[in-house]
Amino acid sequence: MPNDCVDVVIVGAGPAGSAAALELCRQGLSVALLDKARFPRDKICGDFLTPGSVGLLRELGGGEVEAESPCTLRGMRMTFEGYEVLSEFPAARHGWSLSRRKLDAVLARRAAAAGANLVEEFRVTDFGADLDTGARWVEGSHPDGTRRRFRARLVIEAGGRHGLIGRRLGWRVDDPRLVRYALWSHMEGVRDLGDRGEMHIFEEGYVGVAVLDHETGLANVTMALTSARWERARGHVQENFLDLLRRHPALGRRFRGARLASAVRGLGPLACRSHRLAADRIAMVGDAGGFIDPFTGEGVFIALSGARMLARAVAREGIESPEALASYEREFRATFASKFRLCRLLQRMIARPWLARHVARALSSRKDLADRMVGTTGDLLPASSVLNPLYLGRLLIAGML
Repeated sequence: MPNDCVDVVIVGAGPAGSAAALELCRQGLSVALLDKARFPRDKICGDFLTPGSVGLLRELGGGEVEAESPCTLRGMRMTFEGYEVLSEFPAARHGWSLSRRKLDAVLARRAAAAGANLVEEFRVTDFGADLDTGARWVEGSHPDGTRRRFRARLVIEAGGRHGLIGRRLGWRVDDPRLVRYALWSHMEGVRDLGDRGEMHIFEEGYVGVAVLDHETGLANVTMALTSARWERARGHVQENFLDLLRRHPALGRRFRGARLASAVRGLGPLACRSHRLAADRIAMVGDAGGFIDPFTGEGVFIALSGARMLARAVAREGIESPEALASYEREFRATFASKFRLCRLLQRMIARPWLARHVARALSSRKDLADRMVGTTGDLLPASSVLNPLYLGRLLIAGML
């Protein structure tokens, strides 16, 4: 079996893996970046990038992400049972909507241009450690059945919530508190697509809409459904997907003449959490380290931020230092603990229609409260901006009036 020896092996070339590869190559380390797909490829995702992500992508992408002509988003629109919340991102900041097909291909190319060995269509099936040296290895195969092994001083899993390494180590587990399933497609001919990201709540989930092309009415349409709604949709996924859109009070008119531009795909359950992020020359970044629901957060921002934290910890402490991985895990948890706490709180709100109605009424009547919430979920303000007695008290009072 061919053996490739490098400093770092990264499993998964999504935003987290490609960003980590780019940062580590800039340190002069040799990197093998492995992915089971061939780029460009589609990915089930909301295609929405917060203002916080836009800032990071401009640093990483060297102008190549902007060259893909992402749509500019200046705020968010949320609806629930007749209430409409319109909010703005802070001045001079904006989000983007861009398909993962384009975004991931750009970042993978950037990593390869920086020196990473991008190996596509390679499925990792096993991993382990050399008993004599302690070096890590991952093993897998190409589509023709050819097997290959990569040895490295550090292995990074960036292959998402279903990644082999975190699951087999027992670090990552499903989160039964936030069970959701996703249905996803791109649709053409969607009417009245503006310059806001959209979230439309209903009792058994929500629908996210992100414009990808104003001229053709192309949009990303992603649903997050409860277990009960998912069970009813199984077996007739496309029919249920279209029926839900056309019956939704805020979306029906806009989707009446729309058509599918890609197949409807499903994924789930979505929520997971990780007991560990790094140890023994293994680290996890992106969704591999914990999934964040797209209604209340944005996984690309956390993926890019985590990749940068890990790379900088390696630069400070050394690639083989246990302190580098310990430092990365401490910084990540300290940075995002409040963010994950806020997301769990908002998800519980969505799951209780009477509470969702109260919050929607409050945010629709107080634009300042809505803008603050969107600034927080848009990765521009800390979670403490809304997780405090003053803000929550104002939200409570506004919802009662």
